[in-house]
Amino acid sequence: MIKKNYFLKVTERIAFCLIVAALFTPSFMYAQDLNAGLKLHYTFETATGKNVADVSGNGYDGTLYGATVGPSNGKNSLILGTSGTDYLDMGANTGNLISTLTDFSMSCYVWVNSTNLILGNNGNMIASFSNSLDTGTDMNGVMFLTAKGSQYVVSSTYYTNAIYCGTGTNPALGKWVQMTYTQSGTTGKFYQDGILKFTNEQVTVTPSNLGATQYNMLAKGSYKDDSFFQDAQISDFRIYNRAVTPVEVLMLNGYSSDFISAYNSLTISGDLLEVTGNLSLPQTVGTSNIPVVWTSNLPLVVSTAGVVTRPDKYDAPVILTATISDMVNGVSTSISKVFNIIVKSTNSGNDPLVAQWDFATDSISIVNGVVKVKDESQSGLGLEATVMNDARIRTIGSTTKYNVLDLGKGTGYLDMGTEIGKAVYSLTNYSMCAYYRTENSYTGFGSNGNFIWTFSNTDNVDTTPTGYVFGSLKMQGQNVALTNWNGAQELAAWGTPLTGSWHHFAYVQKADSGFVYIDGVAVKKGIMTNKPSSIAQAGKDGTLFNWLGRSPYTNDVYLRQTLLYDFRLLTVPLTSSDITDTGGYLEAADVINNLNAAYEQDSDYVDPVVKEEMDNFKLGDLSNVTSNLILPVKGTLHPTVNISWKSNVPDLISASGVVKRPNYYTNNVTLTATFSKGIQAISKNFTATVIMVDNTQITSDLIAKYDFTSVTDSVVTDASTNHFKGTLKNNAKVKTIGTSVKYTVLNLGDSIGYFDMGPEIGKVMSHLNDYTVGAFYRIDPTYTQLTSDGNFLWTLSNTKDVGVNPTGYLFGCLKDQSISITPTNWDGTKGEKHISIATAAAKGSWHHLGYKQSGNTGTIYIDGLPVMSSDTITATPSTTLLKDGFIGTLYNWIGRPAYVGNAYLRKTMVYDFRLYQNALTDDQILTSVLNIPATIIALNLASTETPNAVKSIMDSPFKVFSIVGGIKILGLTGNEKVSLFDISGRQLRVNNPISISANAGVYIVKINNYLSKVIVK
Repeated sequence: MIKKNYFLKVTERIAFCLIVAALFTPSFMYAQDLNAGLKLHYTFETATGKNVADVSGNGYDGTLYGATVGPSNGKNSLILGTSGTDYLDMGANTGNLISTLTDFSMSCYVWVNSTNLILGNNGNMIASFSNSLDTGTDMNGVMFLTAKGSQYVVSSTYYTNAIYCGTGTNPALGKWVQMTYTQSGTTGKFYQDGILKFTNEQVTVTPSNLGATQYNMLAKGSYKDDSFFQDAQISDFRIYNRAVTPVEVLMLNGYSSDFISAYNSLTISGDLLEVTGNLSLPQTVGTSNIPVVWTSNLPLVVSTAGVVTRPDKYDAPVILTATISDMVNGVSTSISKVFNIIVKSTNSGNDPLVAQWDFATDSISIVNGVVKVKDESQSGLGLEATVMNDARIRTIGSTTKYNVLDLGKGTGYLDMGTEIGKAVYSLTNYSMCAYYRTENSYTGFGSNGNFIWTFSNTDNVDTTPTGYVFGSLKMQGQNVALTNWNGAQELAAWGTPLTGSWHHFAYVQKADSGFVYIDGVAVKKGIMTNKPSSIAQAGKDGTLFNWLGRSPYTNDVYLRQTLLYDFRLLTVPLTSSDITDTGGYLEAADVINNLNAAYEQDSDYVDPVVKEEMDNFKLGDLSNVTSNLILPVKGTLHPTVNISWKSNVPDLISASGVVKRPNYYTNNVTLTATFSKGIQAISKNFTATVIMVDNTQITSDLIAKYDFTSVTDSVVTDASTNHFKGTLKNNAKVKTIGTSVKYTVLNLGDSIGYFDMGPEIGKVMSHLNDYTVGAFYRIDPTYTQLTSDGNFLWTLSNTKDVGVNPTGYLFGCLKDQSISITPTNWDGTKGEKHISIATAAAKGSWHHLGYKQSGNTGTIYIDGLPVMSSDTITATPSTTLLKDGFIGTLYNWIGRPAYVGNAYLRKTMVYDFRLYQNALTDDQILTSVLNIPATIIALNLASTETPNAVKSIMDSPFKVFSIVGGIKILGLTGNEKVSLFDISGRQLRVNNPISISANAGVYIVKINNYLSKVIVK
């Protein structure tokens, strides 16, 4: 037990020494005959017809389906094409072997071509053994070796209950990679290229548990939707009925006995767990003096020459890697040995309590409205945290008071600063813990995120996967990743998180064992070899992003509706007694009772003086704001009360009261006054109506019309009375098509060209309810990426990167001819409304995509005709896009998506983008306003540079009208050229120009140079 008032730093040094010694103990005492226990062996030298011999002599021959065998890339191998149907059936007889295996090994080489594009898919199994071809449904168990994540996986039921052992990362492309899995008892070990990469000591399922598997295959999985392993090769596939030794693993990699002996003799002298001076790193090894190349993950602490620089404050775990090379089959091959050492700091022996935030009043300061909190440990590190966003320090109780961190309902968190990250890099044995209380009403635990603490090398793991440590209330466990989720280890109880009262959450690491405690009870324990020290990055001295309540994944939710108290970080492992016992270190049981009592007494205590000031404070008439406001910063009844201000739209009213009137629309602004005295604070909102600038109201229904007729350099002025200005970006250009009849169109090019319509259109768009939007477009028939995510014809967005900042957008997409409007992102559970035709736009001719919102009904128009409608589109721009901090959408584009990584619209021309502040009628959309059919015909003719002018029917000497089943034309002399086009611009056959047969629809009749639209019913 760790004493309450003092304790000694106890390490598991002896156990750790034994572990390290075991890693480097030579294995020559074990069998080194690679034929001993070899039960199945495919060398893939030749095939007899479709038969591939098992050269072990045990009769487990395989049958080829599509695949071939023979030499390729320097090895005899099973060669898998790109059809996605090639595999080797090892036969049901091989299941009899599987049923006998307890201790066993599986080994092979794989080569994945650099053109392989499917390693992200489920499947990609090198070898699979099961009793069903749909294991996910039949639940009869499965085991497999997979290239996806380089892992061995086994389950006695189905995939979701599987046990894993592997690296979690895909094999390197364009080279041979050797994989060996061994199992002895419940200990599974995964080797890659001869090096032990992962150990799982809880592999409780053996092949024998599966029985005599019926379906045993190479390159094909047993889940019906799995991808085949393809565009790849498998060589030297083996199964043993014993766990081969580490030396034998090296032999399977082709290394000579002399080289293996040299590798096993490679050591560093001295106590590697108590390094205080320079190390002697061997520069050669073995009788043939093989050169050794050294690397260090922390060269500023231990250089590659062995020079040691002891850190000032924290012990430094350092990874030294020794690499030696050998010629295997004429190819130079390298192998590495890893040495984990601990360099003692010059202040070793310090109090193991690194940091403690219990939010005591005397540790809190407020400077310019920013709340800072010093940690309460005696480490002398000078740690200071910052309360961020809508988080705040809140007091519970009125008799016995506790200050707690209230994370709020949005993006509140505590930034613990960078100094604590230096300590994180030193942690091997450690404890992290805190008290928490989550409201019963919280529904966010179903979302990814909900991290109680985070220590990360990056603030965006999606773009910079460089490792992190987090504790999650959602999964009730700890996660340590060297890169991202794909290379993470976790230890989690995965129960329903406790809510509605105070609890204590702790994670404890002791050697390679991890423990998750809830209220002092170990709810999960297991192997955890990844530690905070494991994520140390060369060139960095600690994690830079250290938070309570926030995730390093930008799309994860913050921990919300939760109070935190007394977060602690220690360099020793706590026990259950340390956590809960009266007289123990934490006395958590007593603290929990006290916290619950204080919360019941007063869940949000505020000094009565502050309440009185807030209740009596008035700001005056804010219904007609046209000039700057005076915002008091001191109380009027109680001058000791401070008042700070926040505006939800600072561009209109700043926190100091400066007013900037908007154009186009009068806007409401919420001013929030926070009344505080010391750490006690309470807020009150005031609504101010800021009057728009005189004579700027938009009176015309047409808000914007970009027809690209007014261009100066890269600036395009819209043709409406508002004359908004947009800018051509990257390689987008304005192009003229046609000769006699000319059109200026936007040419998006074949890269990242787009048209920026400017911010002014967004200021109008964000206030609309009913509206109509649309544009003409022509996609080149050679464009091959139309089905990729993106391909937005127009985007009106509050953010240029929805993945990082999901704050809402409206877009029209040609990928599936759809319209989406959302207050956040694509997630329909967060308000996104979507209407789609679900087919890609037509290519090779001009078309029109339009959308009309009328009340809650949204309608998509293709070439002027309504084709899809929904009366559930409750999201309108005024209710969805107008956000705090925004006057209107800032990012208003043609041809560019708001999701970084999505495809720009390319090889496409765009004409006549229009936005109306009303819902046009069907007739206005088709003809009387937009005149879509005639325009499509004219654009198609201009695209082929038709030399003749196209005149309207108003000038025509002919009369064209519809009849039942067709079209009638009067005034023909017999010398005219009569052509018929449907709405898509496709020319139809005309047998009798005086009376043309036609089905119901919309048509364009061209007589010489005259156009006429006809609707046949």
